[in-house]
Amino acid sequence: MVSISQDNPKDPRIHIMTFSGDSQYLAVADDFYSISLFKYDYKDEDQDKGKEWSFSGKVRTHLNTIRSIAFGESQTESGEIKLRLFSIGDDKMLVEYDIYNR
Repeated sequence: MVSISQDNPKDPRIHIMTFSGDSQYLAVADDFYSISLFKYDYKDEDQDKGKEWSFSGKVRTHLNTIRSIAFGESQTESGEIKLRLFSIGDDKMLVEYDIYNR
């Protein structure tokens, strides 16, 4: 496990990490039953500043340990590929996250 913060040992610890197929997104699950999403993109959307990882959001959707997280893709009616993020936990819940409207 990876500690999110070294300041407090009671802070959540990451136990699952996964990248999207294009490596633009990183999703992590922690032991507080939460999913965090990071995006690798240009700083302040300025191509002259280079790319960096930025925090997109965090949500607690499970009531028990998260067992797996995975990215997937689907095709919209217009033919556009849409990235999807899922998690499944010991609470027997399968959750899909909206990563575009955060």
